[in-house]
Amino acid sequence: MGEPTVLPTVYTEPASRANNFSYGFCNALIGAKQPVPKCPPEPDLGIVVELQAAGGPAAEHDKHTLITRAWTKIPLFDNTSRLIAGRFRIPMRNVPIKPFLHPSQVQKIPKYGDSDLYYRIVNMRDAEIHSMAQISAQNSNQYQTPQIIRTPVPPPPSYPPPPSPVSIKSGR
Repeated sequence: MGEPTVLPTVYTEPASRANNFSYGFCNALIGAKQPVPKCPPEPDLGIVVELQAAGGPAAEHDKHTLITRAWTKIPLFDNTSRLIAGRFRIPMRNVPIKPFLHPSQVQKIPKYGDSDLYYRIVNMRDAEIHSMAQISAQNSNQYQTPQIIRTPVPPPPSYPPPPSPVSIKSGR
């Protein structure tokens, strides 16, 4: 579909110094638009989001290098190839990143702490209306968990049993 979009680095305060809406957690609010016109509606198509952070475990010697900590996959289309539009909240998952998994398989990977991704998917025709909406932690109650239906796995092909061996006797 294209090259990855790198969002700006966002500085977050530790949870102990965060504002009233963080509920004891760090929040990073990022607003970004990614128009994707003429995207083919395929149920396996999704957006992989990678969370990188500096400092913390595994960064003893370098407190400034970004390290991948978590990831998730945003489903874009349902099993009937319709866009899954709305405001959603999905948990971030432990690494390693596995972009080839169906979103129903991603749900089985352990969560990365209490990290959640809040996102909104809109139809292109509604983009102007939605671009006026305020991005704020106060609106977190407007986001719901998407209904991810497991893609049915086709049964293995059934083959007819092999013919029974025929013994041929020679008349000599």
